[in-house]
Amino acid sequence: MTKTRKILLAVFAVIILALLASYIAATDFSLMASYMAEAPSLIPLLLLASLLGHLSGTAAWRLVLGEEAAKVSLSELFFIRLICENLTVFNPTNIIAGDGLKGIFLSKKQIDNDANVGSILLSRVLLIVTAILLMVLSMVYLLLTAANSMPALAIPTLILMSITLMVGLMYLLLHKDMYLHRLATRLQSTAVGRWLPDSRIEQIAAINASLCSFYRGHKVRLVVAFLLSAFHWVCGAAEFYLILTFFDIPISALDALVIEMGVMGFKAAGSMIPGQLGVEEYGNKVMLNIAGILGNEIWLIVSLLRRGRQVFWLLVTAPASMILYKKYKVTNAT
Repeated sequence: MTKTRKILLAVFAVIILALLASYIAATDFSLMASYMAEAPSLIPLLLLASLLGHLSGTAAWRLVLGEEAAKVSLSELFFIRLICENLTVFNPTNIIAGDGLKGIFLSKKQIDNDANVGSILLSRVLLIVTAILLMVLSMVYLLLTAANSMPALAIPTLILMSITLMVGLMYLLLHKDMYLHRLATRLQSTAVGRWLPDSRIEQIAAINASLCSFYRGHKVRLVVAFLLSAFHWVCGAAEFYLILTFFDIPISALDALVIEMGVMGFKAAGSMIPGQLGVEEYGNKVMLNIAGILGNEIWLIVSLLRRGRQVFWLLVTAPASMILYKKYKVTNAT
């Protein structure tokens, strides 16, 4: 990381922390105390929603392993993924570190190298594509509701856009003529895409080829993996829905999805900050405000409960890491 980038990150962190401090200072702590007293009964439901999210992501990954999936059980893959995703969150090298460790674990299971690398790549692409799809739909929903024009058409419009986006993405990513690679190559030749190096174009070609190849041989598996990847994000939205409805804050399922996808965007922007500490909390505040939920107390309890859920999985990860590192004789994973 360059010195300039470090300075910018430091300034960014100070601004975020100052904003969070101002929100906390304006909090009614007597109301906050009543929320905290009620919160423990909600924790099992939050952990269940989180568990379903992890399981759906794991199942999607196992599906794109193809025939090699028989060499690793769903439970093993679950803990491998849990360990590596936590590394992804807290290691500044982010996705590279986590996905690299996944490859090491799978190689210890004697999984074919092409299937190993391809499955990690495909599962990551599916998560990114479904996230983009849900973010676009969330923005459309926000625009429709904010304009307050023809609200009765909001749901049919979202359904139509979902179908259109899914078909368009499938055509771009899965067609045998590799239209994603073609698009990237053409973009590189324009003023807008000159920043794309040849190495990145080669990576896009590899992704496109992997997707096309897997789709030709495993259409049903890929579609199911796509749906499971989308469900992974829906489980995150369920956390917001459960917390807010538990504390009698009116919220629709679609509003909860908008909040989750918005927060995910903030976390992606702050991915170089370990754990996205402060960034996620600020994202919670902004997205709750957009949804019309303005109280600092509910923002703080939402942030604490979601961080608490993260701490729970970290505590699960610690012994699981020691067991798997010893079992697979991994000594220098990163």
